[in-house]
Amino acid sequence: MSLNDPFGRLKRRDEAGYEAVKAALVRAGVRDRDAAQRVIARTRTRVLLFIGGVCAALLPALVLWPRLAPVLVAGALLLVAVAVDSLVKGRRHVRRYIDEEVADRSLSGSRSCEQGPFRRSSPDAKVPPAGL
Repeated sequence: MSLNDPFGRLKRRDEAGYEAVKAALVRAGVRDRDAAQRVIARTRTRVLLFIGGVCAALLPALVLWPRLAPVLVAGALLLVAVAVDSLVKGRRHVRRYIDEEVADRSLSGSRSCEQGPFRRSSPDAKVPPAGL
């Protein structure tokens, strides 16, 4: 039990978020480390573009309604904070997907190769002809 999360609600919510990201990555066909890294980079680019759009929309709004500046700036900061939080959580979930799912696939793939029909059991075992 953690003092920050005594009933485990945050852990359950975080786990549900990971499962959603994992399902989306599987649907998108992300099966290797490079593809997952590209997802992280693309997400970062999109979040930076979103922040730029928020800033670009904020400036004319401040010129048009200067009396609403505190409300507009607070709203823009809230949007930026939500976007950055989503980026950080998404990056963490994708890295977890890489560590758990992609690493498991590579390990299981290497195990299946070792257990194939032509596995050498000893250094003296004969190697089958290449044509088989």
